[in-house]
Amino acid sequence: MLNIIQITDTHIFTDPNAELYGVNTRRSLSAVMQHINQSKVTPDMVWLTGDLSHDETESSYRVLDSMLQQWNVPKYCIPGNHDAPTFMENVFPPEPSDFPVDMGIGIAEWEQNFTERVRKEIKKADYRVAIEGLSVMDLPPYNCQSPMMMPMMQKLFNIPSDFVKMENFVMYDKEGNPYRPSEGELPAS
Repeated sequence: MLNIIQITDTHIFTDPNAELYGVNTRRSLSAVMQHINQSKVTPDMVWLTGDLSHDETESSYRVLDSMLQQWNVPKYCIPGNHDAPTFMENVFPPEPSDFPVDMGIGIAEWEQNFTERVRKEIKKADYRVAIEGLSVMDLPPYNCQSPMMMPMMQKLFNIPSDFVKMENFVMYDKEGNPYRPSEGELPAS
């Protein structure tokens, strides 16, 4: 699962005591970030939307960037009507560069780590679907472990064959001898 944190309308000022409608925007952003951290959500990226700065100074964007340093993830910005795109771009590179800001590692390493984590999560989710979401056949009326049955099982369940778990299934040949096709055993007779 990809965790995207969206923070909008921060209206950060260069002056740490400045307020907008009676609200200190730095303290407000700190409270929002504290709430996110307490929620135990680990962000994979941060989207900053609309009015990042209120006084439209480059230093206000640097203040915002400094406040967000605790999240070592890519940050993407969309300017609002109070933003000065030229100053904002000096601190937060614009699209289409697509290079995340201040992530502490190179984009290739971040992307590789992210891809690996998502791959593991997808595999875990697919396994749970296979185990919990599909019915279990204790005594199927046919040898479902036979290699020729796998394509039929795949079409029946509409899932890849490596998600069909077939183990501890014992078949008996015409003489009553047990064999386990999932382990590559063949009937004795």
